[in-house]
Amino acid sequence: MKATSVEMARAAVSRVGAVLPAAGEWSIGRIVMVRLATYAVLVTILVLFHPVHPWSMAFTGAVLIVVVVAVQHRWRLPPPETWDPDAARRSALIGLALAVGGLLFVVVGIDDAVPRDQQSLHSGLLFMGIASMFLGAGLLESILRRKGGRWYLVAGVLLAVAIVAYVVGLLLLGRGWWTWVPLVAVLVSPPLVGICSEWVIRRNAAAWQGQPIKRRAVLAAMAGVAVLLLLARATGLVEWWLVWWLVPIAPAVALIVVRVRSGRGLDSATGGLVAAGAVLVAVPLVLVEVTGFPAHLVWLLTVLALVIWFIVVDNEIDVLFLVVLAAVVWSGLPRSVELPPEAHVEPGRPTLVALGDSFISGEGAQAFFDDTNVRLRNECRRAPTAYPVLLATGEGGHDPVGSVVFLACSGARADQLVSRPQYPDEPVGGPEVLQADGTWRSGRSQLHQLTELMERYEPEPAAVLVSIGGNDSGFGTIARTCFAPGPCTDLGERWVRPLLDDVDGLPAELDRTYASIAEVVGDAPVVVVPYPIPLAPHSCEASTLSNREHRFLHDFTITLNAVIEEAAARAGFAFAGDVAESLLASGGALCGGSEPGVNWVDLNPVGGSLSQTANPRNWLHNSLHPNERGHRTIAAVLRAWLDENLDDGRPAPDPGAELVCDGSAADPRCPDLEPPSRPLPDVCIEERPEDPDACERAWMLDQVRRTTPTASVALGLLVTAQWFLGVQLIAWWRGRSH
Repeated sequence: MKATSVEMARAAVSRVGAVLPAAGEWSIGRIVMVRLATYAVLVTILVLFHPVHPWSMAFTGAVLIVVVVAVQHRWRLPPPETWDPDAARRSALIGLALAVGGLLFVVVGIDDAVPRDQQSLHSGLLFMGIASMFLGAGLLESILRRKGGRWYLVAGVLLAVAIVAYVVGLLLLGRGWWTWVPLVAVLVSPPLVGICSEWVIRRNAAAWQGQPIKRRAVLAAMAGVAVLLLLARATGLVEWWLVWWLVPIAPAVALIVVRVRSGRGLDSATGGLVAAGAVLVAVPLVLVEVTGFPAHLVWLLTVLALVIWFIVVDNEIDVLFLVVLAAVVWSGLPRSVELPPEAHVEPGRPTLVALGDSFISGEGAQAFFDDTNVRLRNECRRAPTAYPVLLATGEGGHDPVGSVVFLACSGARADQLVSRPQYPDEPVGGPEVLQADGTWRSGRSQLHQLTELMERYEPEPAAVLVSIGGNDSGFGTIARTCFAPGPCTDLGERWVRPLLDDVDGLPAELDRTYASIAEVVGDAPVVVVPYPIPLAPHSCEASTLSNREHRFLHDFTITLNAVIEEAAARAGFAFAGDVAESLLASGGALCGGSEPGVNWVDLNPVGGSLSQTANPRNWLHNSLHPNERGHRTIAAVLRAWLDENLDDGRPAPDPGAELVCDGSAADPRCPDLEPPSRPLPDVCIEERPEDPDACERAWMLDQVRRTTPTASVALGLLVTAQWFLGVQLIAWWRGRSH
């Protein structure tokens, strides 16, 4: 008979444990110091090994899990009645010192401007601080859980203070440092919950002693519930999101069976289990069906349930969680690749020039060219899967153009394409140059780089591809705002107005940019590439946006492309209009098909120091951008357009080309705006040139204030129910052991 995965894991832990010396008559102080030293060595090895491949990450994480579990079982803390009071006190102080010292190290070490040559050292030290904080907190919690007595009361009082602080912080959200209070309250709560859970478990364990049902029967009941749910899904009776959530309530069903079979009837424990199960079923249903919570994200509630169970369990599971999380974060750094031969310009070789922002640089991919995804230094994020590279190399199944001058840079605005340097390391490894303000420093605009390349190598541009204007129209800000709760269409008029302003808006900016490009490239054919519409005009389960928001973003992109098309006509540039509908036509737009060519919410860290890599604010840059599949689609459509139209030469400039939206709806490309659902914040009425995103921040904060209390109540009910279920499960397990 083949061994199961559980038996194999158990055997691995036993083998590792056999290598470790037995604790024997060790004192608690010695056990604590040996365990801490072992964990410190593991963390150090993790920092030095730094796995980068998914398989090496998985292998490292598995090894660390086995070693940590073996250490916990081999060198477990002795019963509290055998502790030497002084040694226990010293061990608790060590845990407190490690936790506080690690926390201070993390707070001081978080720096977004770490010099490049110090990033490795800074990241290692910061990681050690995080590890110290978790190890110390885990040790302190483990000791206090066993010590009991007045520590249960102290933990209960502190937990009540944390809950009150969380509520007050929500009420004062956005007012200075109060914004951080809810986050701090959430971070300090797990060890307090763990200590309080021990008191409840001890009081309930006796009630479960002598139950006639064996553990295997409970596990069988849990498996039976899971199988029934899967069968219900297979027959179409329930949706996947419901299966994801109902599987964790299988223990509640199993424990209720135990209580009933034992003849206890509907006592307090059984009634509590029934109530917990009812809450766990009802709240997700209400969240999805009433409040509009995305059904495809219900699996996050399952993860929440597992985290709560980890907190309740009486062992150093947080240490195990630390090493696994560390392996994931440390090895989850964005991958980089070397430039292909086609990216090296040679004199007289046909060349494709790519200028613009993230939609042409390849943002949305999982790998970028070396040193183009480093926080604050160079975040151009040029991808080997971007459509200009695919056109140059012929990887999409087309005839290769030859080479590519790849200067497009994520986040670029029109003035950064023309004259203003965007990043200090742009181009990568470039020397210092005299800037417009009279200072010498690195960093050059895209046209500045192109001018130098044209003078030095004299390439033959087969075409100059230009995709610019999205960031000048605030598309990135719009996308971030729409991630927040509430209808972002409330700000629609504010966002559309600059698109149509011929004097100070996008049309005038594009005219200046296209004129500068024409001066540099001479007679080379210039092709303006529109933005592919990234999403369908309707919502779906894969999106958290409403139908109204989908329609607005869909129409906004159409209007943006119309403004760009008219500016291209005024400059005498060709406009590859087929690209605009490429994702919609192929089923690759979000909610437009089964295989989207656009990321919705895609987490991808940046390079740099650990404080930069691990900061969640730096993870969302890939969202709402074409992925590798989307760029292949764009490359195919653009190549067909180039083959058909590139030999026609430049079109004659049309100075009178203009998109006119006067409310008459004569042009279908004009936006159809709806009035806001509620009055906008005052800051949205005032003009603040020095802080153009102040309105969006104020609006998002207002939406968070409105929705967080309801969400907190729902999550509070779920957390409480899962906590009660976890406590009763462990109490039953311990009761069966006596």
